[in-house]
Amino acid sequence: MGAARGTEEFASFLRELKERSGHSYGTLARRLHTSTSTLHRYCNGRTVPAQYAPVERLARLCGATPEELLELHRRWMRADALRGREPERPGPAAEPASEACFEPEPEPEPEPESGPERELEHASSAAAVPRRSRVPPRPLPAVIAVLAALLVAAVAAATYALPDRAAPQRRTAGGPTAPVPGASGGSGASPSSSEPSSASPSAPPSSLSPAGADGHTGGGARPGRTPRTAPSRLPDGGDRERGRGGAPGAAPLSWTVRSHVWRHGCDHRYLIDLPPSRVPPPPVEQDAAGWARSLGAVHGGETIVEATVYGTGAAPVVIEALHVRVTARRTPPARSVFAMNDGCGGSLTPAAFSVDLDAPRPQAKPVDGYDGEGGRPLPATRLPYRVTADDPLALRVEARTEGCDCDWYIEVEWSGGGGGGTLRIDDGGRPFRTGAVRGRPEYRWALETGTWERG
Repeated sequence: MGAARGTEEFASFLRELKERSGHSYGTLARRLHTSTSTLHRYCNGRTVPAQYAPVERLARLCGATPEELLELHRRWMRADALRGREPERPGPAAEPASEACFEPEPEPEPEPESGPERELEHASSAAAVPRRSRVPPRPLPAVIAVLAALLVAAVAAATYALPDRAAPQRRTAGGPTAPVPGASGGSGASPSSSEPSSASPSAPPSSLSPAGADGHTGGGARPGRTPRTAPSRLPDGGDRERGRGGAPGAAPLSWTVRSHVWRHGCDHRYLIDLPPSRVPPPPVEQDAAGWARSLGAVHGGETIVEATVYGTGAAPVVIEALHVRVTARRTPPARSVFAMNDGCGGSLTPAAFSVDLDAPRPQAKPVDGYDGEGGRPLPATRLPYRVTADDPLALRVEARTEGCDCDWYIEVEWSGGGGGGTLRIDDGGRPFRTGAVRGRPEYRWALETGTWERG
């Protein structure tokens, strides 16, 4: 129910912006380089996009004010967080619950479309239409054989679906866990975004995140909505992950997190141990997790983590405090720095918790943001903060280093329901990793030559 309400609030606000702009769906679709059917889907609440960027572009095109952009972002975060808790319902056809980009669908007044999107639409439509007239009657033995084959296939599929691969995870709090790398250093964790989890009351933080997730989401179907006691693979392709509580004695909290967040959506650096000739062109932000993972890249100088924490029970839960633990400090890696954009900026600076990883005891300090267009500050979240199933807490942590190769993770203290504990937010069971870039050669992508050039 909460998921449906969150989606409708998001869609209704988007519809209001569209109708006020006076633009038709066709005009907006052409200017956004997408299909009118996809805009119908978003404005009707049939789909919540996995990334906020396309929603922001649509809102700006409709003339949204800075205050409206903030409200739209809040509603999108809520809808995105709540939809993962909606139980799956059987139906004749499964529709992806998220999209990394706009996709076409049937609409009242479609415009001519062509290309791969149109072919996929026709293919899916054809697959959904049963062709009963072409199926000849089968004798009883043949029917029995077919049913037996389907049963075997179902058992095989269930066996394959068991969580035995390193991947983004959905986990029930208090379920089986694996050890997490400690402060001994030498962690080879990739900078891919982190892992869903729920905390167990009074349990040590190291028991909350099994190793092996790679944290990738983006283009494709979301995972099933049923909570599990062990990891399950997310088949989509970016870097957002989910966690869910629900085991007896578990913390009534769930969370989603991603660590491949770029400043202003374009400014980020990676440390890569490859010559420039072997490094592909820079990706867009939503594809950064897979790009960085394939190259063994490390966040350079700064890692921005965005997490959403929400309750799973009827009673509210209070988020008491947020801490950052550095588990290892090493000499910065002797790698080259690759900048994702040759200078960029934005008028909106989000509020965040700022962390100096070089400090002996790093502290997460709330720092207000600033709206350059409206000329006003954006207050940072102050803790304690009460969360419920319908009112999640959005956290943004900006961790920086100038002198180390640091492994670190986030701890969130919570209380409620007669108990309390610590929720660990990390990179798929491993700490996040951020390396200093000072003194390292830096390269930027030259559009004119299509090569990396030293800056």
